[in-house]
Amino acid sequence: MIKIEEQEKYAKLILERGLALQPGQSLIIKFEYQQYQFARLVAKMAYRMGARFVEFQMIDLELERVKMDNQDINEYQKIPSYYNTIYSDFEKNNWAYLAIDSTEGGKYLEGSDINKTVAKTKQARKVSKSFHDALNKNKVPWCIVCAPGPNWAKKVLGEDGTEEELWELLKPILKLDKNNPSVEWEKETHNFHSRMEYLNSLKIKSLHYTSNTADLKIGFHKDASWVGGPSELENGTAFYPNLPTYEIFNAPDITQCEGYITTTKPVKVLGDITEKVRFVFEDGKVKSFTAEKGEDAIQKLISTDAGSKSLGEVALVDENSPISQSGKLFSSILFDENASCHIAIGSCYPECFKNIGNDSVSTKNGNISDVHVDFMVGSSSLQIEATTYDGESVIIMKDGHYTF
Repeated sequence: MIKIEEQEKYAKLILERGLALQPGQSLIIKFEYQQYQFARLVAKMAYRMGARFVEFQMIDLELERVKMDNQDINEYQKIPSYYNTIYSDFEKNNWAYLAIDSTEGGKYLEGSDINKTVAKTKQARKVSKSFHDALNKNKVPWCIVCAPGPNWAKKVLGEDGTEEELWELLKPILKLDKNNPSVEWEKETHNFHSRMEYLNSLKIKSLHYTSNTADLKIGFHKDASWVGGPSELENGTAFYPNLPTYEIFNAPDITQCEGYITTTKPVKVLGDITEKVRFVFEDGKVKSFTAEKGEDAIQKLISTDAGSKSLGEVALVDENSPISQSGKLFSSILFDENASCHIAIGSCYPECFKNIGNDSVSTKNGNISDVHVDFMVGSSSLQIEATTYDGESVIIMKDGHYTF
């Protein structure tokens, strides 16, 4: 039995450090129905911290599958117009946004019609575009977390795995084994900042990835910078978009990506599992690809829009991260991307550009897209060599580990 005190410690960490929830602020919590009890616990904690209103967005992926199997794709594309009003209010009134990753019901979407998934995703993006743009630009606080459940436990630990055992595995990763996890994450912030400062001091022009499965060169605009750990709202308040997080990331130049790289962990794309995807880039775009699993999903992904063939993010993660050291595949992008260096097809994060203000990221050759999908590419054989704008070469990762 998971102790309520431990769950409350997690809820408090999410609200205090993840969202930096302020008195009088309202909160949206998106979750699967199997995660209701934990979402309810977070909501109660939020009200105790002075939240004005907590709105639940509860999803049922089993019911969603029934809908997909019985609706024509034209009907499936329609979303009630009242969603526009809801998301507009969220944005205008500075609602905080918490998403609990869908780790319990994902199995219900396996083998579903990928065309309907694409149609649904496009419509959902349309009605929530303004709000999600605000999230992307850190105008409102947001955080993505996971909550242990029986199905996720079996996925991570095997058929005999229990929710309690998964909770014990996650506690040190989330720093819940400490008396005050918020303080521990504040200490981690200093580690992020020291590494970010070093990387930014190099003034990196390009990175060269080499490994058993990669030979890829990625370029950066001179105004691109490395960020990680907590993000900042416009008023300077720090919040953690991901808990846990062990990555430092940047936005590449969409015109400068040449070579090939192969994914090293499975990734779910549009509801389908993809494995060992080998991307070949030319002039900043995916020229071709192969995949041992999930080719159709990758093709649909890179056909989404003008930016879905280019990179929007490159992220560094040391193989010594607690998630990597656990030796587990979590089947949650939140955890798996923080176990391995990764790249992302699709949109970039505006915070990676200095002094961008209200200008478009395109002025810095940052990518614009309606998608953002992370692919893990790290391994114990990965080396990353930086070339600076001053013409120097510096190896920043060797055998999957930082060299600084």
